[in-house]
Amino acid sequence: MNKLLSCEFNIDTGNVECRFADGTMISIDCDVVEDTIDGTLPFVRVRTELDWLIYNAPREYVQLVLNGGLNAYLKLTVSTACSIDKSSLYFKSQISVSHKGLALEIFS
Repeated sequence: MNKLLSCEFNIDTGNVECRFADGTMISIDCDVVEDTIDGTLPFVRVRTELDWLIYNAPREYVQLVLNGGLNAYLKLTVSTACSIDKSSLYFKSQISVSHKGLALEIFS
């Protein structure tokens, strides 16, 4: 996979879909991802944060899922009393699919 061309939430399938310049497509099932979230976190706040990521920052959502950082991110944002300015978060532009195959479908 190389340059990411598009990344968006498909409301019909409930998946975040990414398309790359080489024709590869990754589709992440958000329901499966939600099932892997730490159950000790407050559900409503987790749901709100996941919804925000899926609709407003799908590229960052995908990167957190693929790199295994979603639980840590949610613990940081949901468990603290302070809010984080999401516009200042930095995410790498390159997405790796080396692991976390649980919620992934890869098409070439």
